[in-house]
Amino acid sequence: LSLKMTENNKADSSTQTTTQRLEFNPRVGGYAFMTVFSLAALFSIALKIADPTATSRGCAVSLTFLSVATATCILVVLGDFFNSNRRLGDEPANFMDLKNAKDSREKYILIALFLSQVIIVTSTTFVGGVAYSADNIYFSVWVNFYLSLYILNDWMQEKNEICFRDLTHFSETLPGWYALLLSSTVVFGSVLNGVEIFLNDQTRPAVAIAIIAGLISMIISSTVILSFYKLCLCCSRERQLPVRGWWEFTLSLGLAILWIAEVVMVTQFESFGATASSSRCHEYGDYKGSNLYYFSWMSFVATGYIISQWKAERALEFAQTNESGVIASEGGVADTATSKEQGDSDI
Repeated sequence: LSLKMTENNKADSSTQTTTQRLEFNPRVGGYAFMTVFSLAALFSIALKIADPTATSRGCAVSLTFLSVATATCILVVLGDFFNSNRRLGDEPANFMDLKNAKDSREKYILIALFLSQVIIVTSTTFVGGVAYSADNIYFSVWVNFYLSLYILNDWMQEKNEICFRDLTHFSETLPGWYALLLSSTVVFGSVLNGVEIFLNDQTRPAVAIAIIAGLISMIISSTVILSFYKLCLCCSRERQLPVRGWWEFTLSLGLAILWIAEVVMVTQFESFGATASSSRCHEYGDYKGSNLYYFSWMSFVATGYIISQWKAERALEFAQTNESGVIASEGGVADTATSKEQGDSDI
């Protein structure tokens, strides 16, 4: 009877193994969203190129990389769908079975997707680029940029490799410094890219403060980030900047004041950064839009985030210091009472 029960259990387990299906890739939703946004941008750019009266500057590069990225995302989604219908114990996974692959092929696909999104964003959102002819293009390429970065970080976290959390666990302010580095780089590059269009007697102060704010923020944010890792090139390893103290607050407060002035001057009415498109900036000729509006505000918000997180960290450290002091004082009282009891017993 026991032998028969054992054989039945083996048969049931083998049946369960053969009928159990493979799981979906947890990142397939991100690939699907990237496919949707890539198709939206792809069709808009194709219509732009098909218009004989419209200029197609930068369209060829963006269209090429968008096509490759879209095809890659579609293959990943379809490959994961068909591979998830296989049963455990079937033939080995094919090349697009990224979930059950034992190598790092998905990592390389994600890195290639991220680099292609960098090229797409650069070739479409430069000053007067094709992205400003339709909001679908502008928001689609930027959403895909952040999605590719998010999916890559999710894969790194799942595989226990260095992810964004590992890079920013030193301080709650580090994500803000990374955001400020990205936004200030975009602002600085956009101003330099369109300085010939923007610059005139009226906008000279706004152009100057945008260049200064972008350049100073790039230098300070990169220096602070490297100092958290003790890699600041301008200091020795033993004498890094004291970024965790009042220096960090002073730098972030100064940058916040600088970005307030930049936002006021660059995004004011009828300025070259008043909107993301050219609807109110017709006096600038062929200028069709830039990243200045959104990323100027993003830089200001990043400095506010740094200040708020710095304050929260100081409050937490103060509470922990007080708690440790109370524990130490209680321990001292207990030691005094113990020594007194010991003395009485000796007497």
